[in-house]
Amino acid sequence: MSCMELVIAVTAGPAGGTGSASEPSVAFLLASFALIAGAVLFFTLEIFVPSGGLFGALCATCSIGSVIVMFLHNPILGVILMTLYVVVGPFAIYWGIKIWENSPVGRKLILDAELDSASAETTGGLESPSGIQATRSDLIGREGIADSQLRPVGFVQIDGARLDAIAEGDLIEVGARVRIVDASDNQLKVRLIEDGPEDPKNC
Repeated sequence: MSCMELVIAVTAGPAGGTGSASEPSVAFLLASFALIAGAVLFFTLEIFVPSGGLFGALCATCSIGSVIVMFLHNPILGVILMTLYVVVGPFAIYWGIKIWENSPVGRKLILDAELDSASAETTGGLESPSGIQATRSDLIGREGIADSQLRPVGFVQIDGARLDAIAEGDLIEVGARVRIVDASDNQLKVRLIEDGPEDPKNC
């Protein structure tokens, strides 16, 4: 018996069945095919249309629904469809990502991310009070607070910008006041500001 004959025999169900009994089964089969088509459509839309993952979620919902409905039609065909998803799914996702990266939307998003990263690396993502971007060497002498524990590496808040930094000396706790004392090798070094009168030379 060929594969096509096997599928026809499985779809037809047991011999001697009445026509009325087969109608719900055919309806399940058609509904499953419709859900498969919906899954393919939403997968394609997810590649080319920015949706924040909405089309991807709808694709997954249609895929799961098609398997469930196919099981209601015939358990054997349900197993075959589920196996097909498991085998083909990873390849479809891989090629979908490749197509997305070469699409106009993907190229624009990737370029924007690279530009943001390069800008943050060069300027530290910080603007001076005048609104002009400052390089890390320009930040020496600026004050802020520790945004995480520095032991010795962590993050500080300088004029609303969150920057990575390294503590000079001992551990600096979250919320402590710090001053940037060095920016060599594009790495900010901060010193804990002790309570008490400020040293005019460090202002």
